[in-house]
Amino acid sequence: MAASINILGIGSRSAGRTRGAATVTLSSIYDSTSNFKVTAFVLNILTPTLPSFTTSIQWEHLRGLLLADPDFSRPGPIDVIIGADSYGLLVEPEIIRGRTTEPIAQRTLLGWIVLGPVNDSTSSSVRVQHTSIDDKIDLLLTKFREQEELPSDSAPTPEPEEASCEQHFKDTYTRDNNGRYVVRLPFKAPPSSLGDSFAGAKRCLHQLLRRLSTNDSYRELYNEFLQEYETLSHMARATNMDSSRSRFYLPHHGVFRAHSTTTKFRVVFNGSFKTTSGVSINDILHTGAKLQQDTVDVLLWIRRHRLIFTTDVTKMFRQIAVHPDVWALQQILWVDPNNQVVPYYLTTVTYGLSCAPFLAIRVMLQLVEDEGHDFPLAISPLTKGRYVDDIFGGAETLQDLQETARQLQEICQRGCFPLQKWSANVKDALRYVTSESRTDAVSINSEDPNLKFLGLEWNSTEDNFKFTLQTSFHQDVTKRTVLSETESLFDRLGFISPITVKAKAFLQELWLAKLHWDDKLPVQLQEKWLRFQASLSDLSLISLPRWLDLSSTSKVELHGFSDASMLAIVAAVYLRSTSADGTTTVTLVCSKTKVTPLKRLTIPKLELSAALLLAKLM
Repeated sequence: MAASINILGIGSRSAGRTRGAATVTLSSIYDSTSNFKVTAFVLNILTPTLPSFTTSIQWEHLRGLLLADPDFSRPGPIDVIIGADSYGLLVEPEIIRGRTTEPIAQRTLLGWIVLGPVNDSTSSSVRVQHTSIDDKIDLLLTKFREQEELPSDSAPTPEPEEASCEQHFKDTYTRDNNGRYVVRLPFKAPPSSLGDSFAGAKRCLHQLLRRLSTNDSYRELYNEFLQEYETLSHMARATNMDSSRSRFYLPHHGVFRAHSTTTKFRVVFNGSFKTTSGVSINDILHTGAKLQQDTVDVLLWIRRHRLIFTTDVTKMFRQIAVHPDVWALQQILWVDPNNQVVPYYLTTVTYGLSCAPFLAIRVMLQLVEDEGHDFPLAISPLTKGRYVDDIFGGAETLQDLQETARQLQEICQRGCFPLQKWSANVKDALRYVTSESRTDAVSINSEDPNLKFLGLEWNSTEDNFKFTLQTSFHQDVTKRTVLSETESLFDRLGFISPITVKAKAFLQELWLAKLHWDDKLPVQLQEKWLRFQASLSDLSLISLPRWLDLSSTSKVELHGFSDASMLAIVAAVYLRSTSADGTTTVTLVCSKTKVTPLKRLTIPKLELSAALLLAKLM
């Protein structure tokens, strides 16, 4: 199968990219039924011959054992490196030890393996083997590719696992006496496959406490966050520690969010932490279907309405309770006032579990299904104008906008989803929003009307989009920093395509130069990038209208344009709106650019590609 992944070794040195991946069955030389399958990435060279020396020492405690590799003491080629994530599938409990200066024997599915010190003077050199996937680069590339793709018009066919997750939700969700939703975790494998996580989580906690002891403000924020967690009953001290039940302890750490208007600091939990069996809780959970609307669709829906409001759900994930039967599988360790380590249950949907986004969004859709018949004006904001916990509502008249805001608040209250950070582009839009939810709201008469708006900056007074970008000027520019800063040019509607296409073309130039991710750029390329960075300060001069000037009486035309050059292809869509009094406006709806392939095509072929891009955009 295809797989091209950057592999890092000791010192973060690149070991090259994988040539693909293959499923390999490993079996014992003594019993072919003792086997397991792994997915292995393919490299040109794995290691030099191992071991790097020959030893003739015989250890008494190893005599008579059926060794997985009877010739382990003789140098030979290495065919497969088994990662720590698969090690738990291989090992068995029994260990045989000799003296402290001698190796131990570990029983495995393939036979006994030998590891540990070898006191042999013939040892001439040391081989150190360590590899890891450069997942930060892969994450950046994934984000970059997602921004490059247009949203699909048709709903994807659910995969069997997604269908199973959906059915599990329907069969197991309930609501308590207050209307709050209660869900269960959607497992695809039994929790019994989890090993021990307590020791690892405790080790992570002690490392965290050492960091907190050196930073008073960080420690105070951490304590306040978890104290609030407990006060709101989103976590509770663990009781009834039944040793027969599977359990999982999530390590945690703090994250600062400088641009947040509400929660500047939060604690996040690591559901991908491996237990002693090599399996994490995320490994045995369904991820669920992608239910979230694409940002392009949400932004275009918002632009249709003359009057709009924005709000968001307070602590959205944590407003959904998790059934007590699975609390043991989402525990954390923290310290009490006496600095004693104490286990806690997390009692709500926990950010950091792979199923959490699915559960949160699925519950919101279930709320619409359960209560939408009483609040018809709230259905569109919750299905078309919502992006995770941000909700947007729109209308043509002030009266309709006020009623939409009222109905939205009431339907969310029925599901125990409080709303906050209300804002609107017209005075009195929020008159009927109850005072309780406006206590922490962003005032519509705020001295600073600039709000973050799905990655854009929206000025609610002028009702237009603006662009600001915090650029970082690095002394040593690398391909990694260029990709990171290009990805930060978030422009889903293509308002600044003439700028972003230059960054994408520059990235392609770096690929042609065959530079490694952390190689310093040649002087000529570095100067070119710095000039481009300096030009980004002019982005603040650009503003575009948020509203497309649509109304129920408007005559509307869509006009599309496409073109191509040897550098890039482009498509742009404009909306021409003529009102009842004959006034005509033309507004950019969206645009899209793509750099041309490395394999050069003729201009006619590129123009056909641009026309296809335009057809998809329309």
